[in-house]
Amino acid sequence: MEHQTKNTISARYIAWKVLTELEQGNFRHHADEKLEKMCQKQNLSAVDRSLAFEIISGCLRNKTLLEFYLSGYSSQPVSKLEQELRWILIISFYQLLFLDKIPDHAIVNEAVNLCKQENKIGWSKFVNGILRSALRDNVKEKTLRKTSSTTTYSHPSWLIKKWKDDFGEEKAIEILKWNNKIPNQHAVILRNFEKTIDEIVPSAAELSDEFGQNILKIKDFKNLFKSNCFRNGDLYLMTPWSISITQQLPLQSGLKILDMCTAPGGKAILTSCMEDVEIKALDNSSRRIEKLKENLIRCRIKNVCPVVGDGRDSSKIFGKEKFDAVLIDAPCSSLGVIQRHPEIRWRVTNESFVSIQILQKQLLDAAIEVTKPGGHILYSVCTFSDEETEEVINSFLAENKNMTCLKKELNLPGEKNMCGGFFALMEKRG
Repeated sequence: MEHQTKNTISARYIAWKVLTELEQGNFRHHADEKLEKMCQKQNLSAVDRSLAFEIISGCLRNKTLLEFYLSGYSSQPVSKLEQELRWILIISFYQLLFLDKIPDHAIVNEAVNLCKQENKIGWSKFVNGILRSALRDNVKEKTLRKTSSTTTYSHPSWLIKKWKDDFGEEKAIEILKWNNKIPNQHAVILRNFEKTIDEIVPSAAELSDEFGQNILKIKDFKNLFKSNCFRNGDLYLMTPWSISITQQLPLQSGLKILDMCTAPGGKAILTSCMEDVEIKALDNSSRRIEKLKENLIRCRIKNVCPVVGDGRDSSKIFGKEKFDAVLIDAPCSSLGVIQRHPEIRWRVTNESFVSIQILQKQLLDAAIEVTKPGGHILYSVCTFSDEETEEVINSFLAENKNMTCLKKELNLPGEKNMCGGFFALMEKRG
């Protein structure tokens, strides 16, 4: 049984800290990034790290449903509970309901110990009472009575309504179900195809023609990260949707390309391997640019030049009409990747679209300034809301008569077994 002391920190304690800090920050940060930082700080084992990630992801995916179960045993309304106490209980109910390999008594004891660790004796009695009652009531076997979509699928009610209004109830339910599935992870082979296949299939990955023969489904990250092909940069972790977007650019040798919002840099890396091109990779985060530099070194990429700067200042940084193509993977609500980042559903509000749309239009205006006549702009977002896709592109085309849309595509979450997203490939007439 795990106990958190001054010398040992449990996976459940880390999960609790991550979840409380995420909510305190209005879920602005990605859960996996916050977990990684905390695990490095605490030197958590790979096994405990995996358990912490499972608990964090599961609680975020099922937050409203878990609070619904909890409400049946709490003498106080769940919304009135102190935040840290509420997350201890949510974590405990997630383990009771979804994790079969953890003994019930261990779940209760760990929750009580966590309260004691925080010197919250009143909490420990409250938590112990609720969890013991839930176990006596055999909460695992309880049939969930008919509840709203908000409770069943643990999404904000305004978001569910929006999707039902935009796509119809049947499609909205499909999106909700997709978002709550555990995502598959993929990698694209950049070079040395046969050698890479021989080394990591089937120990770390499996072949699948679903997204193309050079895209692998990851089975075991531990074996993957230990492999020579990963260390030598012969493959790169990337989603099939992101790969498909990159392939939309009409490439030929010698082109000068600007990746305007590059971090973490996957599209720049893949593009640089697809053709002999020169790429400026721009991002306003110096920390993320440093991460890109690390990936470029690992992947042995020489034709990508990282630059710290705001995409809206591209013409000031590089000069006007300098690029044959500009890729804008624009900041967005990220609603298309909720399956991969379940915290996003709790971050976005109905008001988020206004400020995001303004930024997206500003980036497009900056892109047209640095694009050569006859060049291309590829706009993409990992969302599918009309406010960030069709509205943005239609407005941009209406204001810039020298731009022609050659191709665009909207992919709802789960369609083609991929994340949700949108792209538009446009040409600047000379």
